[in-house]
Amino acid sequence: MQRVLKLASAVFLLLAGAAVAQTSIDVPIAEARAIASQAVLSGNPELAAQIAERLLQVDPDDRAALIVLAAAAPMLGRPAQGRLAGARAFAMSSTDPEKYEAARLTALAAANEGRLTLAGWWLRRALTVAPTEADAAQTVADAQGIQNLNPWSSSIQFSFAPSGNVNGGGRNEFNGIDGETVSERIAPGDRALSGWAGTIDLSTRYRLAATQFYQTSLSARAYARGVLLSDEALAFIARESTVNDPAVDNSDYASALFDLGLRHDRLATAGTYGFGLDLGRAYSKAEFDYSFLRLSADRRFVLSQSAEVSLTGSLEQRWDEDDDPLESRYNLQGRWSYSLAGGDVVTASLSYGGIETDRRNTASTSSSLQFGYRLGQAIGPAQVAFSLGVQQQTFPVFYSFSFQSGFFAIDGGRGDIRVFGSVDLFFPDYDYAGFAPVVTLNAGRTDSNVGRFDREDMSVTFAIRSTF
Repeated sequence: MQRVLKLASAVFLLLAGAAVAQTSIDVPIAEARAIASQAVLSGNPELAAQIAERLLQVDPDDRAALIVLAAAAPMLGRPAQGRLAGARAFAMSSTDPEKYEAARLTALAAANEGRLTLAGWWLRRALTVAPTEADAAQTVADAQGIQNLNPWSSSIQFSFAPSGNVNGGGRNEFNGIDGETVSERIAPGDRALSGWAGTIDLSTRYRLAATQFYQTSLSARAYARGVLLSDEALAFIARESTVNDPAVDNSDYASALFDLGLRHDRLATAGTYGFGLDLGRAYSKAEFDYSFLRLSADRRFVLSQSAEVSLTGSLEQRWDEDDDPLESRYNLQGRWSYSLAGGDVVTASLSYGGIETDRRNTASTSSSLQFGYRLGQAIGPAQVAFSLGVQQQTFPVFYSFSFQSGFFAIDGGRGDIRVFGSVDLFFPDYDYAGFAPVVTLNAGRTDSNVGRFDREDMSVTFAIRSTF
């Protein structure tokens, strides 16, 4: 038996324009759906919404009616109703084209409601079920447009990596000064330990004010790193530890950071410049470590369509739990990048920094030089980038320890030279909701005149990166 829907004649007349005497008309359900769909397509959202609402009274799970209401309600100034109808239609959808249609309408309703972050989230859901490449490209373009309009921008990054040195420990069993072994034994927990390291980095930014010439924003960030020692590392610690060595577990290598920031950027002649102020707290071994206040500034110069130079600088003051000055840090960096004709990009950066403090074995200066190369053409499914660098760190005054002499100052202080490099593989074609995997191979070696700081490390990091 064919199901029918009783429609008010006034509603039907909006569509037909005919005179009828009765106060209601019996219309088959399928025909009512067709009338509602045609009404919204022909620019008559009021009729479409009335029919859709009547259909939903008969069957709250009528997907076709939900789709019509999701499209019509925002046109009538009721975007929240449209968003809820679209979300319900998405839940009722069984095919990718149906889900794509519902997700797009829900995103549009959310955007009309002023909930731009939610709109961007629904567009990412639409991207996961886009029927064609053209649909996917359009959805990405729309999502980027929403991002530009949205005063809020948030990101989540996480990674995990197996490593032969998750704790940054030394490679030697005994300490040595300028190649000569001293009797100081290095505790197992300070030796290189294998395992897994994982990080999570949450950040959000709100645009307080913006014009075509400047932008001011407020930001917040939460970062955490945790370590899971391997069975081999735990067995090594148990085997090598003595009664004088501190107990070691995974929490000893955990760290966290919380940061609130204020930033202002402006257009300038041939580039941009900006200033930043950050206030935060850092934790180590699951306990409070220090608070910090950091001032930063940067200037970017666009030299040509292919080349640009940027200069950055920062000053940071740290305090311990007693609010006594702990240390002051400064850093200056210059970076140059050049885009080659084939799309390859070459970069070079030079930095210099230092730590000023009264704490023993901490005051130092460092300088580094790093080169990078990013291929313009993918190798197979991967976009590839390389980097290689060298860093020198000098501690003018440094004390070591031996059982024979106790603490003693090392002639000439401590000097470290570190060589490091990485290969970054990004797989944008294997994305989900606009997030794609990244695999990074990191390797480094540090040689020091103080043997306990000789280090080697290699890790393979797996992470997720947004494609837009």
